[in-house]
Amino acid sequence: MKIKRWLLNLIVIGGVSLTAVGIAGGVVLKSYAEYQEYYKENYPEIDPADYATLLSISAEFKPGVQYYKNNLAKPTMEDFIVTGTYQPKKEEEEIFEQVLDPKKRPYEVIVGSRFAFIGGEITIKYGAFTDTLYAELQDVTLEKLSLDEKPYTIKYEVGEVFSTYGMEVSAVFNDGEKRLLSSNEYQISNTNPLTKNDKNITISYQSGDKTLTSDIKISVVDHLNNGSIKSIAPSKDYFDILDGTYINNASINIIGTYGSGNRIELGVSQYHLTNENQIARFGKQYILNVEYNQNSKIKTSVNLRVKHHLEGESGTIVGGKANTEDEYALINGTLTKVGSVSFAGGFSKAVTDGLKGTVTYNIKSYVDGNADIDLRCANSNLSKESDGNYWMKPLQINTILDLFVNGEPYEIDNTVILAGVGPHTSYAPLYNIYKTFTFEDVPLNTGDNTIVLSFKKSTINEKNHWNESPSTMNIDYLDFTSLGKKIDSRIKVKKIEIDSNFKINFGDNFDSMEIPVIATYTNGEKELLNNNDLTISKPSGYADIGTHQINVVLKSNPNLFDTKNYVIGDVILEAENATISGSEKVVTSTEVQYYFNSESGSYDVGDSTTVVKGMDNSATKYSGDTSLTFSFKGAQGLHALFIKCDNAYYFQDKEKNKYWTKAMNLNQAIQIFVNDVEISFSAELPTIDNTDNPDVCWMSLYELGLGNISLNNGTNEIKLVARKDGPKNHWGEYSIPRFDYIKLTTAK
Repeated sequence: MKIKRWLLNLIVIGGVSLTAVGIAGGVVLKSYAEYQEYYKENYPEIDPADYATLLSISAEFKPGVQYYKNNLAKPTMEDFIVTGTYQPKKEEEEIFEQVLDPKKRPYEVIVGSRFAFIGGEITIKYGAFTDTLYAELQDVTLEKLSLDEKPYTIKYEVGEVFSTYGMEVSAVFNDGEKRLLSSNEYQISNTNPLTKNDKNITISYQSGDKTLTSDIKISVVDHLNNGSIKSIAPSKDYFDILDGTYINNASINIIGTYGSGNRIELGVSQYHLTNENQIARFGKQYILNVEYNQNSKIKTSVNLRVKHHLEGESGTIVGGKANTEDEYALINGTLTKVGSVSFAGGFSKAVTDGLKGTVTYNIKSYVDGNADIDLRCANSNLSKESDGNYWMKPLQINTILDLFVNGEPYEIDNTVILAGVGPHTSYAPLYNIYKTFTFEDVPLNTGDNTIVLSFKKSTINEKNHWNESPSTMNIDYLDFTSLGKKIDSRIKVKKIEIDSNFKINFGDNFDSMEIPVIATYTNGEKELLNNNDLTISKPSGYADIGTHQINVVLKSNPNLFDTKNYVIGDVILEAENATISGSEKVVTSTEVQYYFNSESGSYDVGDSTTVVKGMDNSATKYSGDTSLTFSFKGAQGLHALFIKCDNAYYFQDKEKNKYWTKAMNLNQAIQIFVNDVEISFSAELPTIDNTDNPDVCWMSLYELGLGNISLNNGTNEIKLVARKDGPKNHWGEYSIPRFDYIKLTTAK
């Protein structure tokens, strides 16, 4: 078996030095090449590497790959060409080389924790084989000055002063960043009154020791006659408008061009909109038609991009929490407080414990189409180095997060990265620095869409300063944006139906409720209809437990209709989603339930459930309030209240291997307040005698009926408060139970 060995000494790609430490490789022989071509042509599904033994790998950088000192340097699989050398399993066949397909044969890319800031070794690992490359980070330098928009005035009278109004100048850097410059960041060559000798104005910008310039041609005459406005146009390609606002209220800029070539920004009194005003609906296309007041033949159109904004903490959070913190920015090496921010975060512990760490958002789209999602988040990938400084390493999003859209996975590109930051002598404020990244072209359906961010342990085994997977981000907000799609109004509707994702929840207000009805056109396209296009029959008031019918009819064609019945069953409010008050001992915990098997007379293992525990310790040792507060929407009237909990009046005799609970009424352990009014109740907790397993005592949970309570329409609050005057258990702590949930049903 002959194998050729080689050393790749120095590869220079685009100015970055990339050194590859070579290992064994093989020679592609002509006979095998012919063999391979034959199978590619005749048996494309066959991969020769599936029937061969890997001998070694070698890695090289793809052409043009370079990394910069911009806190974003994070090598990904897309940066490399990794070639495997294979020995076919049949001895008579020849050794061959094949490039590894990252999707079929994903390999690890391993770098040091400070790579984003100082570069260094890159280890490519596939199975038992490795290859090592080296990359130096390139300085971020100014590459060019881009004159994106000329100034509005390019022709002047003698004695006038050059105006930068309307001019847009961007600095373009070698790492691809393009930054719009403010007027105080660049210089102009002439600020004096202009003469007829002035032909050019030079714009200059300095970054580091590099200065670039751009010239603007102007003309100066004794007497300038601009003439009349010949055309009008929007100042940019599109303007943003918020979902749910009137399109004619969009903030737009219209520029008029004179015969001289000079331009001015028109005032709102100089033009008018000729389109029908309507409410912007996310996913649909909107174009404003603009007409110049002094000449109806001069007109233009303006594209609107509809934006839907969601605060991070507005989602349904599982395994994390909503919180508020100070926001910081690292300015010239100093961490500076810049405000406060509310967020959804804290998912790392749940993920580490093998539990769910998700946040779910809902967005309504009025047509099928794609949208970009901008997320503003804080990083959690903290590292402490030998020099004592802390760094926040770039976080490759798909290594700690999966994105699901309507239950289907969205493939997050490896290049989607949350930027790092550092160094700093302390770590606490570093994870309070927020950056933005984008999921591009996320597919959305007509109607309600469910977006789930699901955190996971690092798929590349990355560890933070605490030796934990960086499986969380603090999410400030999500912005969905789309230029939208237009539905041809000439196409007829062939069917309407209430969106199958639509649900009615306990306490929803029918009177203010919009019913999502989807029209399917004869060409197969779909659109979410406005409710004023429909005749809708629905209940009034607030949705209570029971059955509710909704009927919709298309006004323009009464033969098209749909009817749905919605059933609201028992309302269960999980304890872990309540607002928890008490000492740090009060925590959520997922544990195995036990239940009594009447046939065997023993306690059997049941399903796992998440409970709130530690309220007994907090009530005993903490001077403040220990409670669970459930806030929820409701419907006015009487409802039966149930609580699922254990009996915490617990005792043990370890020497005799005996554990038991004593009889106690739940009202000895807690007070219950409904909308700030204390209610009276009585509920005997079952007892456990002589078990040899203490978990049976702790995790035998009982659903107890507490009687009827009165709720209001709209927001309601039920608060469970730990008493500090009841019986104490084996540890001398008040016997406050572990709580699983509270439940509301129809009044008995």
